[in-house]
Amino acid sequence: MRKLILKFLPKKIKMLLKKIISIFQDFFFHKNINDKIDFLINETQNVKKILRENNLNTKYDTKPTQDSFIYQWENLLEGNDLLTDENFKNNVENFIINSTELDKNWFKNKKVLDLGCGMGRFSYGFLNLGADLTILDTDEKILTTTRSFLEKTNKKFKTICCDILEFQKSTEQYDLVWCYGVLHHTRDTYKGIKIISDLVKQQGKLFLMLYGHPTTREDFHEIAKYNYYRKKTEFMNFEKKKELLNTKFEKNEIHGMFDAISPKINDLFTFSEIKNVLMRNNFINIKQILIHRNFHIISTKK
Repeated sequence: MRKLILKFLPKKIKMLLKKIISIFQDFFFHKNINDKIDFLINETQNVKKILRENNLNTKYDTKPTQDSFIYQWENLLEGNDLLTDENFKNNVENFIINSTELDKNWFKNKKVLDLGCGMGRFSYGFLNLGADLTILDTDEKILTTTRSFLEKTNKKFKTICCDILEFQKSTEQYDLVWCYGVLHHTRDTYKGIKIISDLVKQQGKLFLMLYGHPTTREDFHEIAKYNYYRKKTEFMNFEKKKELLNTKFEKNEIHGMFDAISPKINDLFTFSEIKNVLMRNNFINIKQILIHRNFHIISTKK
């Protein structure tokens, strides 16, 4: 039928229609489309890796991102996976144990650094596990919020207020450094890992959660949603962003969405890239704990 229709058309129109049909065939029957998409994704990942390897991605102004987190931890304290979420609060110790693959009794009196503690949702779990805990974040306002939650445990802990990338070399070392969802917001994750390496004792542990590149249809949909709201709220102040999210999402989702779209710096990585950086900084037994777009990684210092 197609050939019969083409037979009576002018030559230029025939050629154009054949080209259009070929494009649609490529699209609908996936002729090489997946290969082309994979190629573009790999090229993008490689470009980002080259920029990081050559310190060409470190010119970002980090203040807007830091200000976003200060606002977030002062004004958005309710939601999923926070200490105001009773289910999370009751299960945070198990989450830590599963994420580190360490026995519950291991934590007793171990020196633990919760680096980028936020409101202290994991700090709370470490205190309940009996750890000798130090919490670190970039601003005293954040640490004030954290103290208000943790002091209810009646357990002692120490605090450090500084930017991890400006952390001065210290003789203090830890049995475990826990760094959940922090380094990909710093502008220089490689430098962050190098600094953290000096803070981990020999045979000590490092846990990282870092954003990964999308790989599944669901991942791409998730990233597309974040990018849509990032562009929509680009020129809004924090209060206006919160107001918009309040009209679009359930109350328990607002914190998570604000966390995803408001910070300006949101680096994405591959597991192999992070593994290579960890190896260069004397970490071994590097393992991805959770199969997820966001990497949950445990490793051991040589």
